[in-house]
Amino acid sequence: MTKTLKKIIEDKLYIDRDYITRFPSKTKDGKVSRTSILFIKNKDGNLIGLLTISLI
Repeated sequence: MTKTLKKIIEDKLYIDRDYITRFPSKTKDGKVSRTSILFIKNKDGNLIGLLTISLI
C-alpha cells in the first residue's frame, strides 16, 4: 500500500465520497501516472475494500 493510499484511509476520505479520480501518483520506476480509487463499503458505510486503477 502506498503512502498516499494510507493517508486517504487514515483521513477517512471514503466517508463522504464513493471514489476519487485522476489524482497524480508515481510508479516504482518514477513514471508519472494518474490513479483512481473506488471505495468498497458495506451497508453501514464502513470501508471493506478498494479498487485502484493507475494509468501511465
